Amino acid sequence: MAWAAGSAFPQQEDTARSQVPAEEAAPPDVEDPWQILEDKEAMAWAAGSAFPQQEDTARSQVPAEEAALPDVEEDPWGEDSSWAQAIDEDPWRLQEERQNKERAELAALASSPFAKTPRETGGMRNQRVSDDLPIEALRSDIVRAVRAQRVTILVGATGCGKSTRLPQFLMNEPGAQVLVTQPRRVAAVEIARRVASERGERIGQNVGYRISGETVLGSGKLQFATIGYVLTWFLAKPEHFGHFTHVIIDEVHERAADMEMFLLLTKLLMYFFERPKVVLMSATLQPAEFGRYFSDFDAGQSLSVPGRTFPVQEPGT
Repeated sequence: MAWAAGSAFPQQEDTARSQVPAEEAAPPDVEDPWQILEDKEAMAWAAGSAFPQQEDTARSQVPAEEAALPDVEEDPWGEDSSWAQAIDEDPWRLQEERQNKERAELAALASSPFAKTPRETGGMRNQRVSDDLPIEALRSDIVRAVRAQRVTILVGATGCGKSTRLPQFLMNEPGAQVLVTQPRRVAAVEIARRVASERGERIGQNVGYRISGETVLGSGKLQFATIGYVLTWFLAKPEHFGHFTHVIIDEVHERAADMEMFLLLTKLLMYFFERPKVVLMSATLQPAEFGRYFSDFDAGQSLSVPGRTFPVQEPGT
């Protein structure tokens, strides 16, 4: 009966539906939210595909002059900006070009028939100034005394030319190799350059110098060095003392530890090496004291070189 009753329910439901009015029998459909979203996306894609057509239509309406302008991003520095050019240029290439230009100019000057050599310009000018120094009058006496004795003592007033001219007197001797000591490195370098300029040659040709951290030898005929450098040098390699024909100790009057040690070392080395001749010179030294110190090597009579004075006139007289 239950199954029979169940089978009778559909017939009753269909009968009830047939009795409902048409408006109530067909309720309105509910919108699907996913379908709405898909419809909106489709509309958006459709609108996007229409933009290029609108853009082409707008471009077609632009005047010909404006349409011909290239679409280039504006350079904030400007095409002719020197700053932008400086950034693009290679600094190493610029330096090389500048050096090549200077070399070309120097080569052109040297090849010119009117070009003058250093001896004809600055060298000869310095030579003429040095020829007027008081020491030039005693040149033959000084060279003769150095040849005759192992130790020569020279008292030269300031400005007589002993520091620049005496080394040149001795370097002109046959087979000479002269070493000149100075108490300070600035004096050693500057006097070496001055002597090279007077001879009309560049530093490092026949005139060089030795200081801590820098050495310019050249041919070795004339070398300037500081007391500290030579002291360390001869203590490490005393045999190098015998390579020189003349050792000139300038400003020997200075009472410093390096000077005292170097005088002691020089005296000891002179017992083992007979070749070098020693010249002691200063403006204020005591010749008798140094003569007794080197008495074992027949130090002769000291030489004296006067200075040069200039007239001074007081203002208003």
